[in-house]
Amino acid sequence: MFIQHYQQEARRPCELLANCRYFSDDIPSYTEIEPVFVRIKSIANPAVIKKINAVFVFHIEEEGVWHVDFKNEGTVGRGIPEDGKPDLVVGLTKETFLMIFNRELKPATAFMNGKIKLSGDLSRALVLESVMKATR
Repeated sequence: MFIQHYQQEARRPCELLANCRYFSDDIPSYTEIEPVFVRIKSIANPAVIKKINAVFVFHIEEEGVWHVDFKNEGTVGRGIPEDGKPDLVVGLTKETFLMIFNRELKPATAFMNGKIKLSGDLSRALVLESVMKATR
């Protein structure tokens, strides 16, 4: 009886772990910038906006300027945000941006290797990393 119970439980190991995270086999592989920002916008809700409480601006070579405003209204889009000054400005190439969101490069590694340039409130970089993880 004990062995049968153990075998049944062993088939569902992830269900037994409190912090188990499921990954889909159909993880999107981003090839363009816009779908990434659409995905970022999809996580915007009042609770996330309250928790993040920051405005990010991305200067992406070959793609222009994009913003993520998780401080005021949760807007995401092209250009500088209308409702305020960014807390953190991120400069990077399109290739680096896509590699980060495709889980091929960690943001901290990219920063340490000089592939990302940051200006503004650098403590917000850690918050930005949590946004990136939530959308990948």
